[in-house]
Amino acid sequence: DSLPIKLQERTNITADLGKVDLGAENLVQILAEEGVESPRRTFIMDELNKMGAKKGELSGKLQVLNHEIRSLEERQIDADVVRNNLLNFNEVFQKLTDNEQKELVQLVVKEILYDKARGVIQLLLRPLPEMEWDVAPTGQVLMTVKCGVGNGD
Repeated sequence: DSLPIKLQERTNITADLGKVDLGAENLVQILAEEGVESPRRTFIMDELNKMGAKKGELSGKLQVLNHEIRSLEERQIDADVVRNNLLNFNEVFQKLTDNEQKELVQLVVKEILYDKARGVIQLLLRPLPEMEWDVAPTGQVLMTVKCGVGNGD
């Protein structure tokens, strides 16, 4: 799920928590006005218990959701940092000697896969410490580049 979806979900859960709290406050007010001998006491207490369980469930969901949002925000920040650093990569790469360029590519690229039918090159990158969030479970970072049509492959 994307960050905007998670943020909307958090807004919805927070609103639901507010409704539960307001409903509980109303029931407590009714009970306070009618007293402990109220004929609706049992019903009100049952409803308060249900609301307490609902509040616990929503609070748990909110806690998990907040963790997911923090994680997505950190990923977004990391992606922005990587993207900004890659903007200068070509300039730096061009200043390297042929041997330095070759060494750099060998340090970063683990394997190159080419799907001729789809015209796609897939680079399997070696994991980099500053990019751990983007490392696949296999320990590799995947990047796909679409090739142009009619480029002679």
